[in-house]
Amino acid sequence: MQHNIGNTPNSYKSQIANQWRSLLTSYILPTSSPTSPSTSPPSSTTSSFTDDPIPSDFNLSYLKSTTNRNSSNLKLDLQQDQFCLVEGVFSKDFGDLGDKFGKKVKVKLSRFKSIHDRACELFFQLKGGKTNYGHHHAKTCLHSQYGPYYSGILPHWNQNSPIVLVGVEYGVPTCQYLQYLLSIDYFKLDTNSNWIKGIISVSGLHRGSPLPYLMGLIPNANSLLYPITLLQFLIVLIHIVVYFDFSFLNFDLNNGYKMSRKEGASLINAMFGKSTWIYSGDNFLVDYSIEGNAKYSGLFYLHPDTIYINYIISTTIKSKVSGRHLPNLLYNMWSIPVTFLLGTFNWEDNYNNFIINTRKSFEFWKSDGVVPTISQIPSNHQTIKFEFDLTSNWLDPLINPVKGGGWYNVFVKDPKIMTIYQTKEKTEPSIIVVYYIKLLTYLNLVMMWWFEHMEQVLAYLGSFKGEFWDEARVARLEVGKGARGNLSIEYFRLAESNHFTQSPSNALRDLERFEKKNTHGQ
Repeated sequence: MQHNIGNTPNSYKSQIANQWRSLLTSYILPTSSPTSPSTSPPSSTTSSFTDDPIPSDFNLSYLKSTTNRNSSNLKLDLQQDQFCLVEGVFSKDFGDLGDKFGKKVKVKLSRFKSIHDRACELFFQLKGGKTNYGHHHAKTCLHSQYGPYYSGILPHWNQNSPIVLVGVEYGVPTCQYLQYLLSIDYFKLDTNSNWIKGIISVSGLHRGSPLPYLMGLIPNANSLLYPITLLQFLIVLIHIVVYFDFSFLNFDLNNGYKMSRKEGASLINAMFGKSTWIYSGDNFLVDYSIEGNAKYSGLFYLHPDTIYINYIISTTIKSKVSGRHLPNLLYNMWSIPVTFLLGTFNWEDNYNNFIINTRKSFEFWKSDGVVPTISQIPSNHQTIKFEFDLTSNWLDPLINPVKGGGWYNVFVKDPKIMTIYQTKEKTEPSIIVVYYIKLLTYLNLVMMWWFEHMEQVLAYLGSFKGEFWDEARVARLEVGKGARGNLSIEYFRLAESNHFTQSPSNALRDLERFEKKNTHGQ
């Protein structure tokens, strides 16, 4: 079975090259800056629910945003704020993610629907009511306008009781698109952007992924697939499961696509993976890709009263021999095949011409196991407030005051230090004191627990001293062999005495003074 011919003709490639190049150029390098949002949308977006959610003459001034929060001093309350967890395609479950939140709900969205359909279902699952995808969208994408009915997890949700959306991977563009729909009052319930207090992105799919192309998607050809590919097998499997309507494995696609036998679908079509769902382009195949994601990213305006935190996670290991990135066995063992595929694949020349002509192959090798690191970086037209490497959870913007209207890009190599992944109280010592015993020829490590009210101060002090732990191990081998070893020994001996005789702040000041004095004296 095949959805299209095995090879794309050269004439076809050259024909679509310029089209895709212009699309990607406008996506990466926007020609105009966003304007300030007005207090009311134009008549074209409020006349009826049948309007296109992506108007052809879209302008950011259409967005509704009623400023009622102090955007210069915003902070999330992990215990009092209402958090909503939104999963993606490959995020099996949230695991430890979200256990830190006091008030949280988790919505169940289809992993294989489009960003638009997922955002609509997300709204009605939270607010309640019969899902309405919009007349224009339903007519264009050949499926029912109405979907499942939900009683509503948060029926009192409004701008006075905003929520914080926590998205993983494909869930991030779903969250951002929902805020866009709220800002244009798409559901005609007097909504605006302030219904959302913050969006937390964890390995978010901001720029799309090359993964669909690697698995068999034909570039710039909607949902057409190369024959005998992994993605083709997955599509056939989805159709067969939906056709027989297995209760234990429900992909939530039995609402208007006419893919099940109850809706009169054909078993032959299911075995060949044929349906309006796959050929309309209103599915995850297109929206997960680079070109499909680009049509949404231009709509994601960052609202001044909303907190945006973006965790850019990379867990792969770069090979010293080939330079490619390989899976890290300590993280996401289930995704090792995907990680290996992303980290070793070499783009063909025709792909470089009209798919990622602004990117090189090696830029997509580094990933969190599923989403390339470069795909986790927001589009260039979105404001970046701050960027830094997360080395301590005390630097995490999730627990610190921030400003709205721009992304806080947090680069993470070890997800365990992220605040939202810390589920248990510390069982490790708050600080490690290194000291020297005169009768011995090596350094000893003594672990000490401190009182809870000193945790924050000592954590900072511990981070400062941690820079010298490796130095101390070196000094252990250099005792009696030079000034460097003696300096480290005396340094940590002073550290120990100061911990017992002075306050942490005085100890830190004296340690810095001691190090500077002895370093300049050598």
